[in-house]
Amino acid sequence: MVLVRKVAAVAHALRVVRDGTVVVWVDVDVVVGRALDDGFLDFVRSRDVCFVPETVCWAALGAASPLASSPFQLPERCQDFRADTGVVALVASDATRAFADWWLGAYAGPALAAATRCLMGGAPANDETCAHPTVRSNLGLNDVYTFALSTWAFRDRLRFGWFAEGSHHCRSASASVSPSGAGADADADRRLPGGHCYPCPARPGSPNANATRLVSPFNVGAYFYHVKGGHGPMSRQHAPHRDAPRALTDDAELALPAEHFPARPAHVDHRMACGDKRAAYGRVWSLRQL
Repeated sequence: MVLVRKVAAVAHALRVVRDGTVVVWVDVDVVVGRALDDGFLDFVRSRDVCFVPETVCWAALGAASPLASSPFQLPERCQDFRADTGVVALVASDATRAFADWWLGAYAGPALAAATRCLMGGAPANDETCAHPTVRSNLGLNDVYTFALSTWAFRDRLRFGWFAEGSHHCRSASASVSPSGAGADADADRRLPGGHCYPCPARPGSPNANATRLVSPFNVGAYFYHVKGGHGPMSRQHAPHRDAPRALTDDAELALPAEHFPARPAHVDHRMACGDKRAAYGRVWSLRQL
């Protein structure tokens, strides 16, 4: 599997650098916007692992849980997040090396074992792990799923940070912020645009002004822009590309077994994307509802 190489590269980098070194992984379809400055590095160094989430709680995170310094301290509905591993920053330590080793080791059996246990009736009805939205919604071998499972496994051992990447959807929610910028309407994340979105920055005037313990005060896109929508190798291999069918590629290393996904589009996450017109605004999408 080509995706395991990415995880192996991250694990290897953490093994060969000194403690305290900031290791940043960016996908091949990520464009570097500017050099990393103190604002970026200070935020990353105050956490252990930072990544870009897609969540229904993209706004008013400070209103939902103002002291949350981990996604697992948020209300449960907010913990059904997708991880965008196109940009991941880790601070080298024994703890983050163990995290990366677990992420890599998930491909050796734990991820399959979790899926078997949670989806095929092997777990008791009161099993907290299988019932948890982070686990239920990330049972798969794509690196974004194994990464999310790793965050759950290390939920009590690491400090996680969320990179913000707010654009039009954050501007549409800014009206719910009080004139002083002190807070936001707790229902802001149930309004436009629906679906799982990137969180808005934690800065004055933002819907997430009070979420400074979890969310970055900057848009990560200012530093790293993850080009999506069919431009990257994975999406060019698997996306339907109705407008540009010739953009598809046939890379044998990226091909998924035909018996797994017999038709394009190959694999569609059940969670609605940001602004998905099929989403009912305010609804929480998870496997527990299917």
